[in-house]
Parts: sequence; C-alpha cells; structure tokens
Amino acid sequence: MLQVENGSKVSVHYRGTLNDGTEFDSSHSRGEPLIFEVGAGNMISGFDDAVQGMTVGETKNISLTPEKAYGDVNPDAISEIPKTSFPDDFQFEETAMVE
Repeated sequence: MLQVENGSKVSVHYRGTLNDGTEFDSSHSRGEPLIFEVGAGNMISGFDDAVQGMTVGETKNISLTPEKAYGDVNPDAISEIPKTSFPDDFQFEETAMVE
C-alpha cells in the first residue's frame, strides 16, 4: 500500500480543536477536503509532518505544539477597536478575527 511522503499530493478531511475540545476549523463543515502537496511548505509543519507515512483511508489524531503550528500568542498582534469604528450593520461575533 502506498504511503504519503514528501511530494505526495493528498486530499484530507480534518477537524481542528483546542485543548478544551472547542472546534476552531473543520474541512467537514466546509464540505470539501483540504488538498495539498506534502513538503511544499504550504501547510503548518506539524500537519505536514503528521500526514507523512499515512495510507489511504487511515485516520490519525495529533496534538501540535505552538512551534509546529501557528506559534505562541503575540499580544502585540491584538488590538482593541471601538465599536463606533465599524458600520452600523456590522455583524459582531465574539472572538472573531476582523481584518
């Protein structure tokens, strides 16, 4: 059976959760798998590393450290903006990121 290695093009479904079980991302909720080339540098390193060696149909649970994911929280990257800076019809959602 073929195993995933660097250069393999894969299609995976995933569900990302925080330590408390809160889901922060899911390919299932979007209704389509994530497709990428392993080792091309387009994915966080922990996810890229985790799929290597897997075979078709295999399921795996992984837990990533910040270094293998998005890094530590940077408090300087968070800004508080007054609600009056947004349009009247803006839909606020608690903890949502606004670009």
